[in-house]
Amino acid sequence: MDSGHTFPNAAKFRDVVYLMSIASRFRYHFKRNSTKHMTIVCTVTKCPWKVTARAIGDLNIVQVHTFHNHHNHSLEDVVVCQPLVRSNRASLLIDDVIRSTPDYQPRQICKDFQRQHGMQLTCLQLWNIKEKANERIYREPKYYYRLLPWMCEKMVATNPGSIAELGHSSDGHFEQLFVAHSKVVGDKEVVIISDRHPALLRSVPEVFGLENHAYCYRHLKENFSSFLSKHYTRGNKGKENALQFLDSIAYARLEHDYNVSMFELRKYNDALAKWVEENELEHWAMSKFPKQRWDKMTTNLAESFNA
Repeated sequence: MDSGHTFPNAAKFRDVVYLMSIASRFRYHFKRNSTKHMTIVCTVTKCPWKVTARAIGDLNIVQVHTFHNHHNHSLEDVVVCQPLVRSNRASLLIDDVIRSTPDYQPRQICKDFQRQHGMQLTCLQLWNIKEKANERIYREPKYYYRLLPWMCEKMVATNPGSIAELGHSSDGHFEQLFVAHSKVVGDKEVVIISDRHPALLRSVPEVFGLENHAYCYRHLKENFSSFLSKHYTRGNKGKENALQFLDSIAYARLEHDYNVSMFELRKYNDALAKWVEENELEHWAMSKFPKQRWDKMTTNLAESFNA
């Protein structure tokens, strides 16, 4: 940025100034702030850094008028004038990473901000930054649902015989979506993997048969973890051990392996073994499920029913 540089609008200019403050690690404030005229200075007293920008005529385009890109900070100033975390603009720093790595983990975001920008994020700041980045890239979640009628129409048109039923409340809010693909169902046997929502426990067996309903192991594991937190007191290490026993039971392919894993869990804690046995093993343990599930133990699709 330099004198004479132009920006499409005031918001883009403010974004660039914020990113500059992050890169150079200083804090600024507006002496004047409107879409037509902005004056921004460093918060350190007598620091010469300053930028002014003005709109060109009646257009939204903003042009930099004055830019003094020099700071005069003492070591004490550097400590007290670290840039503020503004979620809406700080999220610009992770846009490219979110686009290339949609599952960018919160813990890694924190580490990257600390390493690259010297900024420590709180949990709330972290959540807001990732949400703002996702909204800018994919738009707000409320807009996703506007595509559902079009999606249902296309599914039925391209796959005759399919059923796509979209339900919404009287005020237009999304409530449910049911889809049955004719070429998927047809004369083939279908295994449905879902969470244990009461509506699904009731409707899936009616349509596909009780023996074809597999429970999402991730959801079941979360239920088991909640049970541990409420009734078990051996600390984090004990909880990790119990969850490992559960994994061994769920993924055991042979009856013998299942029996060994259950024996180990029962020896570790009889109450936990009882919980496992009372939670319909035949719908989630590999060795007990009567149908072929091709090693598919979890499904993210279940989340759409909870939305």
